[in-house]
Amino acid sequence: MKNRLFLLCTFFLFINIDNSFSQEINAKNHLSSKEITALYGNPEDADDIAFSYVYSEGIFSDPLKKNLLKYWTAIAAENDPTGRCQYNYYILIISEGYKLDDYRRGVYWLNKSICLGYKVPNSCLESDSCYKNEFDEEKFINPIKNESNLELYKEAALMGSGKAAYNLSLYYEKQHDQSQYMYWLQIGSQNGSKECMKEYAELLGKSSDKYDNIRAEFWEKRSKS
Repeated sequence: MKNRLFLLCTFFLFINIDNSFSQEINAKNHLSSKEITALYGNPEDADDIAFSYVYSEGIFSDPLKKNLLKYWTAIAAENDPTGRCQYNYYILIISEGYKLDDYRRGVYWLNKSICLGYKVPNSCLESDSCYKNEFDEEKFINPIKNESNLELYKEAALMGSGKAAYNLSLYYEKQHDQSQYMYWLQIGSQNGSKECMKEYAELLGKSSDKYDNIRAEFWEKRSKS
């Protein structure tokens, strides 16, 4: 993949991205071949698509393009085995503001990038990487029975706990909150939970969205690897 990190960093620091990942914002009738391979797991193609929005006209004022930039940057981070796209996603997330949950998730991607062997800037090593994603996974193996425990589970899930994310998905499924149900399944899938991957793939496969249907095959395959 091309090294375009400097451009990415300088650009991301000056934009505000909407939190929605919904691919319903894309009104195109047909997927390009690059979009298809990216959704099936190709990190280079997902990265290239994300950067096509960086260079696109009106990116600073167009919510549609901003959402697509975030969508494809997330896809690239989920696909990439090198750590580079995970670092890019970290930069994007922390550029959104200073919400603690965003910071926790951003640092998750930073630490994942480091674990994959990517050489991040020293400034990150001296600051954000000091916020370790440390949690006791065994504390989150049981279903959530008390609403007062939600924040503890959310904190652990955002920091990388697959079990916490899976139990959050079960909690919101029982609450009939489909948006939160899918959100925590995606977080858990990114965290490596096979249970989340399997359920997330099933939901995406049932979607009327063609992007979701292809992405379902990616997560189904990963759940079996």
